[in-house]
Amino acid sequence: MASAAPVRRRPTAQLFEGDRPAPGFFPRGDAFALGVDGQALDALVEEAAQTRSDALLVLKDGQVIVERTFGARPGPIETMSVTKSITALAVMMLLEDGKIPSLDAPLGRWLPEFSRGKRASITLRHLLTHTSGLAHPRDPKPLNAQKDRSAFALQAEPEEEPGAVFSYNNRATQLLAPLIERAAGKPVDALLEERLFRPLGVRRWQWARDDARSPQTYYGLALEARDLARIGQLLLDGGSFQGRALLSPASIEKISTPSEKNVRYGLLWWLRYEREVQEPEGEALAGVPGLGAGALGGLLGRVYASPEVFWMEAGGKLTEGERGALARWVEGGGKALRSRPDRALGFSADGSLGQRLVVLPGQGLVAVRQRRRRPASEEAEALAFPAMAARVQALVLPGAR
Repeated sequence: MASAAPVRRRPTAQLFEGDRPAPGFFPRGDAFALGVDGQALDALVEEAAQTRSDALLVLKDGQVIVERTFGARPGPIETMSVTKSITALAVMMLLEDGKIPSLDAPLGRWLPEFSRGKRASITLRHLLTHTSGLAHPRDPKPLNAQKDRSAFALQAEPEEEPGAVFSYNNRATQLLAPLIERAAGKPVDALLEERLFRPLGVRRWQWARDDARSPQTYYGLALEARDLARIGQLLLDGGSFQGRALLSPASIEKISTPSEKNVRYGLLWWLRYEREVQEPEGEALAGVPGLGAGALGGLLGRVYASPEVFWMEAGGKLTEGERGALARWVEGGGKALRSRPDRALGFSADGSLGQRLVVLPGQGLVAVRQRRRRPASEEAEALAFPAMAARVQALVLPGAR
């Protein structure tokens, strides 16, 4: 007998600050009528409040279903590393213009410092996928302390083979500031004001510059929640806004395609999936001492919802001796399974303190969460709302009625 589809409920949480509609913005919509589960929406709003959010905004099918500030003052909020993702849009615009010939062009084309030695093999794609191999401190404080952050980034030397390893790299991302300026003939903030912010009606924004007057591309862009939502809806709509194409669908596909060294990362955008699944390590399992040839036949080459499901099926197929051999191999450090994400749902821009712009095209959802800096005593990791993207993904129940 087929299980009944989940039943949606109407939300009971406060979804807006008062009854005033959003002038000059997307229209307000009825979350329940738009297919959103009220229980999941209540959980999202409640956790946003508990984590002391300063802004939470959700669009469903181009309509506002949540817009809360929780009593916080209005105005742009530093987006932290969301800046990286917005910078990637500038790169894609220059690629469309032909001012960047290819993502695989070497950095030396724009940055002469990268024309010799191992650095000559570093490409623009390596910067966008955090695989440049350039040395960088794990803590951003040494980079933040520089008066000329681009000059500091230009001095970085490889510590890994370019393209070999994913390593989240603020210092390498700052190289995009001089690269974009030389490719476009103007700084990244001026380029995006002209090509993105102004066409979208984004007027209240700030972009931090260092003491050398160079815009930062690893953080530094401050935007209001509505304006981040405008950018998210632009991407969900294939790059068009009010009939004007600001970015091509091909560019959006590029930024949201898994990179070679990290299936959860595209081009300076994090990728979102429905769930994690387990795959057996077929080659490794075939070499387990005491495990008969073909003992796991029928189990390899499949995916499993959890490790428990795999082990339950494997236990039913193996003899007692084979189960013991496999257990000893695992206890000795053998790896029987690897985790990988399943169905792709969308992508997100994530920043420190829990700044997020989540775009889920298949569900018609765009969500923004922002939080201003607080005293160090209030900057607990939990207040970054780590479950925010998962909460958004749960808003539309599969098979709901």
